[in-house]
This record gives sequence, structure tokens and C-alpha cells, in this order.
Amino acid sequence: MQINVRPAKSDECGAYVALYGDEAPDISAEEWQAKFAELASGERAALAAEMDGELAGGVHLTFDGVGPEEATVRHMIVRADKRRLGIGKLLMDAIEALALARGMRTVRLFVRPDNDPAVALYEARGYAVVETEQCDCFSSDCMMMRKPLAVH
Repeated sequence: MQINVRPAKSDECGAYVALYGDEAPDISAEEWQAKFAELASGERAALAAEMDGELAGGVHLTFDGVGPEEATVRHMIVRADKRRLGIGKLLMDAIEALALARGMRTVRLFVRPDNDPAVALYEARGYAVVETEQCDCFSSDCMMMRKPLAVH
């Protein structure tokens, strides 16, 4: 079982959205296309996780946090049949390293409170709940979690 984390390609939008299956956020196809178009501008970064040559997960990162040195993890997903194999951890390792390389001091993310495996992953990585608010891509409240990055 080989897992490779690499930059996502702008033409992978459809495959990325398909990873969600029935869990897809309430985002139109046009909005997804716009998000992937931002990859070329540097306003957004995206990583893909491949397992045995197939797309198994992905994550987006934007550099638009509350402060000028805060990145926001957006739309992290691991394909349902590939969960609990360490893909989420590898994606988070890579996205936090990317944020550090871009000069970010903190990373924030939003997660549904009922997504126990994701909450456990983030808490184990040092993320703490800051507040709960309405999520723009789900019809439920989400917890905002934040983690300071170790700046060397």
C-alpha cells in the first residue's frame, strides 16, 4: 500500500468532488471549478493523496484566515473506503508544512461536530475548538478549530 501526497491538478476537480459521495458539501459545480481555477493564482493550494495509483483523498488550503499569517483548511476529504489508513494524517502533515513554508503562523479549519473521526484527528494534532458557527457549505453548525504552527 503506497500513499503519495502531491499537488492537486486543476483538471482533477470532478474526481475530487466524487470523493465525497453522499457527504458532498452544498457547493455548485461552478463553485468547485472556481476553487480549482484559483490553484494557478496561488490564492489556494490543494493536495491530492493517491493510493495505488487512485485518488484517495484531498485537501484545499487558503491563505485568507482571520489574521495575515493564518491559513484555512477547506474541504478535506478521504474516500470512504480508504479511511483509517493514515491518509488524513499525511494530508494534514503536508498541508501544515505548506502553510509554514508560506509564512503562516496558525491554521484554522471547520468541522461538523458529529464528525467524530475528523474531530479526533484534529485534536490529536493539537487543534482546539475556538467557536461554533454556521458553515457556509453545510446546512449545520461547524466547529472552528485552530492550531498554532511551530515556527523554526
